[in-house]
Amino acid sequence: MWFIYTGKVDSLDQFAAQLLSAAHEYQVQDLKEVCGEHIATTLSIETVAHELLLADLYQAEELKQKCIEFITRHSKEVMHTEGWRMLTEKRMKLVLELYEFMSEKQDGRI
Repeated sequence: MWFIYTGKVDSLDQFAAQLLSAAHEYQVQDLKEVCGEHIATTLSIETVAHELLLADLYQAEELKQKCIEFITRHSKEVMHTEGWRMLTEKRMKLVLELYEFMSEKQDGRI
């Protein structure tokens, strides 16, 4: 509720994923964008696959795109993580979407 009245969020470092979920559920688009932007600034080799799952689940398209771009830049490292293994087991559709993006980028269509 605090965000709705003030436009400010405390403790994003701790609760960004939970707030993203709540923002999606209650259709608070501004909060969803704030959370997605924050999560995007904290992407790492170890976390990006999980964050991509969250972005897809909560339809956070900007975050999803940033995750895809991050994975494209660091694909060799990301593909050796536990998060990547889980992604390939749970959401093959996302993996195929990622490969399509990588292929288009390589072909110069992006």
